[in-house]
This record gives sequence, structure tokens and C-alpha cells, in this order.
Amino acid sequence: MSNLSTAPGGDRVASGRSPLVVCTKMTVSVGSGGTRTTPLRGLDLEVGTGEVVAVRGPSGSGKSTLLGVLSGDLEPDSGQVTVGGASPPEARRDPGVGFVYQDFRLVEFLTALENVAMALEILGHRSTEAVERSRAELSLLGVEDIADRLPGEMSGGQQQRVAIARTVACEPALILADEPTAALDRTTAGHVVDTFLEAARRHGSAVVLATHDPLVSAVAETVLDLQDGHLVNDLVAMHGSGR
Repeated sequence: MSNLSTAPGGDRVASGRSPLVVCTKMTVSVGSGGTRTTPLRGLDLEVGTGEVVAVRGPSGSGKSTLLGVLSGDLEPDSGQVTVGGASPPEARRDPGVGFVYQDFRLVEFLTALENVAMALEILGHRSTEAVERSRAELSLLGVEDIADRLPGEMSGGQQQRVAIARTVACEPALILADEPTAALDRTTAGHVVDTFLEAARRHGSAVVLATHDPLVSAVAETVLDLQDGHLVNDLVAMHGSGR
């Protein structure tokens, strides 16, 4: 488990591991006009290589906004964000950032196998290698039997697992997932969580999961709560009490 320290505002700022993600005094506003809100305010965060972090908070607390900034989809109003020493958009190429979105974002005219293999081929893997690795990841997530189906022929839970397979197969340095167990039953959710843990162990990927799911929080190495725009360490969860 990482060694943690806490900033005056309550944010988690230090990890005993080599930091991959570093956010410093980050403020992010979303929306437009009179509906513009600021869910993240002066937030500090470090996530170490190979660390699995669960970020909790009620709907609208800024969990998805945080992931959006780390992925490069959103730009902070102020402060600094780096992934592997680079800005998030640059980090998507090197060292690599994978995002499992809530809406999955599968290519509708490609099969499950093709969706995963295409991501690997974009990274430069040969077609035969990409197909072999894709089948292996689909098998690990229990959806190898739908390898030849199009997204429109899958259930929501199946689409979600294919999206996870596509991300994990690429072995990114940072894996982000927004409510990755939301559409799944408890047994399948357990398999999905194990896949993220294995990615952290086997590939050294840092994993940040935005979640409402107690199962995810129970197995994450570090649990953080978003409160009033800041991240607060959940020391009870991190020390294993009540799990």
C-alpha cells in the first residue's frame, strides 16, 4: 500500500511509489453560461505506478470530470496535470492512457474481436498477434463466445466487458474507468475488478476507477472521496476495516 500524506485542504498528495499521475492545485469548471459549475477546486493528487485507486462521491461530485481531465478530454481552468511527465493529451500516445467510458464507445460496424484487435493494430501490433491477444482478453472477461457479434447484438454488460478488454489489451500506463461495474451482476463485476487488479500487477498500470460500487472500493488499494471539490483519504477503507 502506498504511503499517503494529506494537504491542508484534505487532498491526497503523495504516494510512496514513483508517481505517474500528478495534479497540482487543479480547478475545473464545466457547463456554460448560467449553468456553469466548478466540481473540482484546487485539487491535488498523486497516483503511483501500479496503484489501484477508487474515487467515490455522489452523482455530480466531479468523478467523471476528474477522469475527463486525466484522459485529456477536458482541460483544467487552472493548475497543472501530468501523466508520466507529459500533458494528458500527449500521454495518450506515450506512455499511454486507456479510458473505459460509461457509453463504451465501441465501433458499431466492427465485431467484439475486431474492436479489440483494431486498438492493438493502431499501436503497431501485427494482425495475427492482435487477434490472438484480443481473444485472450475477451476470454478473461467471459465474452469470448460473442467475439463475432456486433455491438448492436450485445447486451449492455457485454458491450462494457468488450470495452474493458479493448483498453486492458493495450497495456496502457494509466487505465481510467467510469463506473465500470454499473451494468454488471455481482459475479461478473468481480471478474471485471479482478481484470483491473491483474493489469496493475502484471503490466504495472495505474488504475483510477470512478465508482459507487462497494465491491470496487473494497478491493482497491486506495479509496478517495470527493467532497466539495477536494479528494479526502478514506482511511477506514484503506486499512481494511469493515471490508
